[in-house]
Amino acid sequence: MRARPSRVGCAVLAAIASLWALFLLPQQAVVWSGSAAPDWAIAIARTPFYTSIRTALAEAGLLDLYLMFGAAVAVSYVLLWLAMGPALARVGWSGRVYGALLLVLAVVIVLSYLNHGRGAPLRFLWGWEGPVLILLGIWGIVAAFAPGARRLPLWEALTLGLTLPIIALATLVSTYYPHGPAIALGLVAIAFAVWAPRLDDEQPTEEQDEAAVAAA
Repeated sequence: MRARPSRVGCAVLAAIASLWALFLLPQQAVVWSGSAAPDWAIAIARTPFYTSIRTALAEAGLLDLYLMFGAAVAVSYVLLWLAMGPALARVGWSGRVYGALLLVLAVVIVLSYLNHGRGAPLRFLWGWEGPVLILLGIWGIVAAFAPGARRLPLWEALTLGLTLPIIALATLVSTYYPHGPAIALGLVAIAFAVWAPRLDDEQPTEEQDEAAVAAA
């Protein structure tokens, strides 16, 4: 029998992507904004749970919290790439490019945070996750109007086309990117995993193939 990504599996990956970014967000917002961070982020970052994590990291010699809680969100974008892949494949080449941009974004995030310090060899890469997020949003519009999108339900095409507003709104609400957008895109990925049509919906199963051969 052909191996096919499970809808439930994709939904779980998407949920983990959102939850992981949500876990990282409060501490990262505080590291970035300090006392200007949202009150909710400061309150959460001061809880014993996050305090114990900071203590464990310090004992391990990992003192750069901006790097640790920043680069770690790349995991969410890899999970989003995996979770959205089956649905994006049905969009065609533009959907595959959308998925590839999620993976590129994960790489850029790691490189960006690794080079945030003054004197870093590739410091020009710091902050490049922002332009790549914008590119992803713009490409969502391309994917929504590409020929393959005609085969999609209207809600899915509209959601792809609204990627940039979704990213912008998530950043505004969360006060920080790329973590906020990862949370929002994880919710989108859950919807795609559960309801979006996939290529394997159109392909006969092994049992159907055997039935067709027997009928012939």
